[in-house]
Amino acid sequence: MAQGPGRANAPVCGGHRAPSWRPHRRREARNRHFGWNGEEQTPLTDARWALDEIRGRYAGQPIALIGHSMGGRVATHLAGEADVTTVVALAPWVENGDPRLGRPGLKVLLMHGVNDKTTDPRRTEALGEVLRGQGADVTWRPVEGEGHAMLRHPLTWHREVADFVTDSLLR
Repeated sequence: MAQGPGRANAPVCGGHRAPSWRPHRRREARNRHFGWNGEEQTPLTDARWALDEIRGRYAGQPIALIGHSMGGRVATHLAGEADVTTVVALAPWVENGDPRLGRPGLKVLLMHGVNDKTTDPRRTEALGEVLRGQGADVTWRPVEGEGHAMLRHPLTWHREVADFVTDSLLR
């Protein structure tokens, strides 16, 4: 699930910009508002809307959530949803009060650049330990020489995420 500010040309629904959709099976949603917005947690509202849309189109299918930074935070918040079977959080924003929703059957890939100065790789690793303790199948992958933007080793990020999601959903 992508994160970021909503696009100006996104359709308006109920006075709010609706997340934009591409016309194929990979779905990408963009947030209506920038930031977490405290108690409002607008990225979660947008992501839940997107999940409902996906469920309506692909009822009964397992769902993989992929997010970077705040998108990773959203993905980990939604890990408790029954049809979410796979979570990939790339350099996720992890806060102490966030829910930890690991469970048996959940597959989680946590990747983080070891040189990240925006979000803390140690918090991501600790999140993985908690989720693993709750029964989730967690893969922790620190990326040497990488910062927050994932630009130094793009093929590493792309290959590992694609392989993980493919293996998770198809095997």
